[in-house]
Amino acid sequence: MMNQCIILPKADATPEVHSKTSIHTMDSVPKPHENDILLGRGGNNNKHIGNEKLRALARSQVERYRSSTKKDKSKISRELVFYVRSMSPPGRFLKRNAFNEQWEDVGDDVAREKTSQAL
Repeated sequence: MMNQCIILPKADATPEVHSKTSIHTMDSVPKPHENDILLGRGGNNNKHIGNEKLRALARSQVERYRSSTKKDKSKISRELVFYVRSMSPPGRFLKRNAFNEQWEDVGDDVAREKTSQAL
């Protein structure tokens, strides 16, 4: 597979990061789609197409991330979250609720942590 350079939106185009009470937080999702990122343990989550897309995006930014300051690393993570959420259909960062087995969007703070792990 050829490495592709992914152009992320410029940092000044990134909207303000939502807090845990954002509109993205804890929305119930019946079924994840191809741009969703699934959080949690297990091979099925890792094999999900959205998680594979996130890893490819992260690989395209790894050199930039490694040479960045701590502040800029956080900015790169936010850019990746913004990019995923800007896809068509919009990507969501989902975790399965243990009580009702529904997928729920975890919000941008947790999403940024997930993208930082991928980087």
